[in-house]
Amino acid sequence: MLGKSIYTRRLGSVVAKNAKRRLSGKFHVIASNTKRWTVVSEGSVRPIRAFTSKTQALTFAKRFAISKHGAEVIVHSIDGQVSDRVAV
Repeated sequence: MLGKSIYTRRLGSVVAKNAKRRLSGKFHVIASNTKRWTVVSEGSVRPIRAFTSKTQALTFAKRFAISKHGAEVIVHSIDGQVSDRVAV
């Protein structure tokens, strides 16, 4: 059995479901280097969504956090420092 992969489709779907469950937690509103504001789940690299303004990103992040049954939205300034925390 050496050299045989243990990864299966079933295992992959379990991993994907567990990753989705981890979305309930903290969401960050961060300025990207493309002059857009992104909403990113804590522990993730990929943004959930990108916006042209900080206000739009914050509104989306709050609604998204509420839909995940209570979470925290952490707002960053352009230089990356935490400027505000919103518990929803």
